[in-house]
Amino acid sequence: MINYKIQGKQKPGTDEPQYLKYYACIVSPGVINMEGLAKRISTMCTVTRADCLAVLAALQQEIVYALQSGMKVHMGDVGSFRLSCQSEGAATAKEFEVKNIKKLKVIYNPSKVLRNAIQLDNEDINFYNLEKSVQTETEEDGLEEGGV
Repeated sequence: MINYKIQGKQKPGTDEPQYLKYYACIVSPGVINMEGLAKRISTMCTVTRADCLAVLAALQQEIVYALQSGMKVHMGDVGSFRLSCQSEGAATAKEFEVKNIKKLKVIYNPSKVLRNAIQLDNEDINFYNLEKSVQTETEEDGLEEGGV
């Protein structure tokens, strides 16, 4: 279930009501960390939680090492990671120096399998409007919106 709420957003630089539009905004129910992943994985196979944690920690280190080495990291159905950089331009290739590189970024590309898994036509994707439940609870309590 994917939770969302509706949020009004104003066109930048205007205060006029005709430029206010409403958009869906995904609301995360929480975060799953490595410990949580290890627990979930260990329930699906014969590997213990501790072993899963060790593998996940090693995987994390190896992804960092591979990226620091300039390699692309392909993670199967999860997708791939690669580096990109921002740099200042130089008049000629000969004048370009390492100090012209100003920032490194990690680029993540989801796999085709992952992209398909989150398509709107996927039957496993369901949305839940958090505000509808608040309105329903308010109506059930006999309160009007903005009431005490």
